[in-house]
Amino acid sequence: MMKISNNSFCFRRIGLLVKRDVMEHWRTFLNITLILTLLFLVIMYSSTWSLFDKDYLGYCIIVQGFCTKVFSFYSIFVLSGILANMQTQGDRINFLMLPASNMEKFLGRLFYVLLLVFVPFVTGFLLADLIHLLISPFMRSAAETVFSSSLIPGFWEIKTKVLLESQKVLNQHVNFSIWVLAVFSCVYAVWESSIYILGGCYWRKHPFLKTFALMMIVGLWATVVMGFSFFNFLRASDTVTTQTWFDSAFGIGYETFLLIGIGVFSVWTILNWYWSYRLFRRSQIV
Repeated sequence: MMKISNNSFCFRRIGLLVKRDVMEHWRTFLNITLILTLLFLVIMYSSTWSLFDKDYLGYCIIVQGFCTKVFSFYSIFVLSGILANMQTQGDRINFLMLPASNMEKFLGRLFYVLLLVFVPFVTGFLLADLIHLLISPFMRSAAETVFSSSLIPGFWEIKTKVLLESQKVLNQHVNFSIWVLAVFSCVYAVWESSIYILGGCYWRKHPFLKTFALMMIVGLWATVVMGFSFFNFLRASDTVTTQTWFDSAFGIGYETFLLIGIGVFSVWTILNWYWSYRLFRRSQIV
C-alpha cells in the first residue's frame, strides 16, 4: 500500500476518492433520484388539481415554492450524513487505509455529499418535468392544457421578472440594504449547511435529527427574544419601522446589523469547517 503523508495534497486523489464513493453508491443516487422524481410529480399534479384559480405563471410559482422547500430539507439531510461511511469500526479502518491524506479524504467526502445533493435533485426534477410534459395532455382537458407546459420556461420567466424588478429598485437608489440583504442570505445559507456538516461529524447516530432539533431550539429562542423586543418597542412607539426598531434594540442601523451579521456568519462558517475537519480526523482513530 502506498503511504501518503497527511501534509500532502493532490486534487487528483480527491477526484479518485469521489469517484470511488460514487461507484460504490450509484444505487443510492438512483434510488434518491427516483424518490425525488415521484415527489416532484406529486407536487406538480397536486398543484395542478388544487382549488386555486391559477394561470401558468402562478402555477410555476407554487411549484417552485414547494421544490425550494424540498431542496432545503433534502440538502441539510444529505450534508448531515457526511460521515455516513464511518459508522462502524470496520468502515473507519477501510477508510483509514485509503492512500490519501486526511484533508483529501475530508474534501472527498464533502464533494461527494454535494454531488449527492445536486445531481439527484436536478435529475429528478428534469425527469418529473419531462413525464409531466408528456402525460399531462392526455389527462387534462383542452381548457387546462396550460398546466401541461414545461415548468423550466416558467421558472426562467419568474427569475427574469425578479431580476428586472430588482434592477428597477436599484435604479431608483432606494437603499443600500437590498445588496446587503442578498449577500447576508447567501452567507447565512452557507453557514446553515456548515452547521449540519459539523453535526454530521459530531454525532454518530441520527445526526440530522439531533442537529435539526438543536437548530429549532435555538431558532425558537431567538424568535421569542426578538419578538418580545419588537412588541415592547411597539407599545412604546406609535410609528414603527425596521430602521427605528433596530436603532432602538441594537443601537445600530439595519444595514450595519446585516454587515456585522455577514462578518460573524462568515467567520463562524470557517470555524465550523475547521471543527468538522478536526472531528473527522479524530473519528478515524481506531
